[in-house]
Amino acid sequence: MRPVIHVMSVTAALNHTAKTQYENMQTDFRNIVSGYDATPLKACTESKLENIHMQEKWAGGNGDHAGDQKKHHEIAHVRKEEAIEMDLGTSSLLSQGLEVLISTLEVENAQKISDAGGITAWHQLSAPQQVEQDITMMKRLTVRLGKEALAVMPEHDRRKLMLFIWAGCSMHKELNSVKCANKMMMAWWKENNIPGPILLANRDNAVTL
Repeated sequence: MRPVIHVMSVTAALNHTAKTQYENMQTDFRNIVSGYDATPLKACTESKLENIHMQEKWAGGNGDHAGDQKKHHEIAHVRKEEAIEMDLGTSSLLSQGLEVLISTLEVENAQKISDAGGITAWHQLSAPQQVEQDITMMKRLTVRLGKEALAVMPEHDRRKLMLFIWAGCSMHKELNSVKCANKMMMAWWKENNIPGPILLANRDNAVTL
C-alpha cells in the first residue's frame, strides 16, 4: 500500500505567535468534525468524530527552527496529553458502577468542601463560585482517573497513543545538498572545458541570444 499525503487545509496565519497558530489548527479540526457530521457516511454508520479524535490522531509537526514554531509544538504536545487524559478519565468515570461512582463523588465532594474552608465557608460562596469549584473538582477527578488509566496501559499502546514528534525543517539540509551538487557540477565544467549554461535574461550581464 503506497503512502498518501492528504492536505487538511491551506490557510494564512493572522500572525506568527504560537498561540494563534495553535488556535488555527483547532479551527481546522472543528471544521473537519462539523463537515463529517453533515456527510451521508455519518448518517449511515452513526459513527462519531469528535475533536478528541483529531487530537489523538495529531502525531506531531514540522516547521522551521524559529521560536514560535518550537513553542507551538510544545503547546500542542501539552494540549494533546491533557485531552487524552480527560478522554480516558471520562471513559473511566462513566464505566464505574452506580455505587462506586457515588462513593467516588462523595470523596471528591468532601475534599472540595475541605479545600473551600469547611461547610460553613462553602455555603458562604455565591452560586457561580460553587459551580466553578464543582467544575474544578470534576476536572481534577477526571484527569486523575485518566492518568491512572495511562499508568496501567501497555507500554506499546501508551507510546502509540501519546506519540507527538517534532520533525523540524529539512530546508537548509536540502539547500546544502543543492549547493554542493552545483559546486561539483561547475568544477566538472571547468575540468572538461565546458562553458556551462547561458545566463538567464533576468540576471546581470546576461548574454544576448
